[in-house]
Amino acid sequence: MSYKHDKFKQFLEPSAFCDCDNADVKNAAKELTKISETDREAAVQIFYFVRDKLKFAYSSLGKASNTLKRGYGTCSSKANVQVALLRSIGIPARFRLQLIDARVLFWDKVPPPLRDEEFSGEVTHYLTEVYMDGKWLKADATFDKELDPKRAREWDGRGDACILDAEEVIKELGTEVNIDRIFESREKELEKITKQEKENVRLRNAILNGYFEIVRLKNKLKSDKH
Repeated sequence: MSYKHDKFKQFLEPSAFCDCDNADVKNAAKELTKISETDREAAVQIFYFVRDKLKFAYSSLGKASNTLKRGYGTCSSKANVQVALLRSIGIPARFRLQLIDARVLFWDKVPPPLRDEEFSGEVTHYLTEVYMDGKWLKADATFDKELDPKRAREWDGRGDACILDAEEVIKELGTEVNIDRIFESREKELEKITKQEKENVRLRNAILNGYFEIVRLKNKLKSDKH
């Protein structure tokens, strides 16, 4: 389908961080969707790639093309890649923001010492919305199935795929064309901290990502038994 109407223009355009015009992003999208015959099939292929091939892990933020090369990211980074891939092949996409309690998603995925320190408050969750058949559909590809087989939703491009139930969302924060301002804000925050503080962030991310790998291994062993 061609989305030439002006109302779709902003949902197809690149931004500083959602660089859907990047050659690597465009080539990846074309490769992922080369056998897709419809926009729905293409969107579904991109969804599963972002869900399972881009592992959930903590890292520095950056352009979609950089996250794509790195191969992992958090909800905001993964959604940014998903939106970029979709836009690069002409499918309108945007971001949805939700206020949630971090414990809902992370209590069983982070080491106990960090639970109360960093995962006991309210945080913003980011996910992708895709325009399909005259309506916006939620397509949340945050958690890879190896990390969280229960919350890693299936998606056929016909309805919503949400890792959170409605009652788990404290507040819907609306939609955004891009989330550049959030990425820019975090980059500025990092610029202000000391070298030692940056090292502490790096170590914290390494600990969390290592623990995620343990969770994935546990899930695999559990699955192999059944």
